[in-house]
Amino acid sequence: MLFPATAALVLVTPWLFAPVDLIAGVLVVLVAVTLVLRHRTATRTA
Repeated sequence: MLFPATAALVLVTPWLFAPVDLIAGVLVVLVAVTLVLRHRTATRTA
């Protein structure tokens, strides 16, 4: 019974903090992509 409630909260909470969540999500994705690209280029050159 706890899992569905937690899932509902996780789905509803971002809508309450949509701008902050969206900005944070975009920043995290950008950082992850840059790290992956750097890792790939480093492994390719090395």
